Amino acid sequence: MRHWLALGLVTALGSNALAQSAIMGVVREHGSYQRLENVEVLVAQVRATRSDTAGRFLLTVAPGTHVAVFRRLGFLPESLRVTTVAGDTAFVDAVMVPDPTQLAAIEIQREPVRQSLREQFYDRQKLGFGKFLDTAQMRRYEGRQAAEVLRELGVGIIRWDDPDCPPPFCDYELRAVDRNTLDMCAVSVVYDGVVIYRSGSPGRPPDFKKEFPVSTLSRVEFYKRTAAMPLEFMGYGTRCGLLLLWSRRG
Repeated sequence: MRHWLALGLVTALGSNALAQSAIMGVVREHGSYQRLENVEVLVAQVRATRSDTAGRFLLTVAPGTHVAVFRRLGFLPESLRVTTVAGDTAFVDAVMVPDPTQLAAIEIQREPVRQSLREQFYDRQKLGFGKFLDTAQMRRYEGRQAAEVLRELGVGIIRWDDPDCPPPFCDYELRAVDRNTLDMCAVSVVYDGVVIYRSGSPGRPPDFKKEFPVSTLSRVEFYKRTAAMPLEFMGYGTRCGLLLLWSRRG
């Protein structure tokens, strides 16, 4: 029998956040169902965003019924009616049909622009699919333990006694704590792009009360749901989340 002790819980959302709602989803191409990037998504011609390289988008809107319009050069416009509820997210999948009247494409070859790790972090932060602490925010935690930073992101450090798994392997495990259901399951950890703990592995996860002090970290990001994880890290996470740590070298 396992005895759980949660050392960190998610901070409650403010009343302003609960008064809002959101529309989240993926845009795909009709026929091939490949994900489409750089699709313009508009609601009431006022709220707008663009899909990322994995075809994902996120828009914060007022609760109610909205018409979301999807536009991209070379495709016919697509409209979807979406109803949202305060404090909740509506998930939609948009399928766009190629425009048969489009002109033949002119192929232009160029070298891809390589982004730094810092630029990639801020691009993901703008999309808003996870929880983020950037360099400026991390300075508030100078001199503290990394465990305090994780509590801000909703990651708890759990300890339990498991007779089927003797120490040192099963003393600790990282858990994402759902503030509504208190459901807990394992979180994988990636440090500077390298997996240092994969959920379900026999090794010990990092001890954030002793390891990875805040003075060595520049940015932290946490993804609770698999669907929200960045495409390049999709294979590392579990259904309960993925924690990305970036050192001050990155």
